[in-house]
Amino acid sequence: MHNWNNKINQYVDILGAMSISLKNGEKVGINTLIYSETEITRVAKVAFEIALKRGKKLCSVDKANVLEATELWRKTVQAIGDSEYPEIELSHLYVDNAAMQLVRS
Repeated sequence: MHNWNNKINQYVDILGAMSISLKNGEKVGINTLIYSETEITRVAKVAFEIALKRGKKLCSVDKANVLEATELWRKTVQAIGDSEYPEIELSHLYVDNAAMQLVRS
């Protein structure tokens, strides 16, 4: 029986991040991002449990505007919040905006 986390690590090791040169000499960079619902759920539940003890607010930061893998992150976190933690005020920010908010504060 295969452990899904090991599968993810194998794919990341294979696909991971790389820099290559095209035939015309131009260089390109490639990154692969893999999230499983299991891992997203695990992280989200920890965050929600912490939020229960700290003001009942949680902000999930992602890059769902440009990365498909983080669209899954946002949808999964929202579903968990709606179904299991309705008392938590959940918000979402794109990482660019979150960084700007930190700099401005």
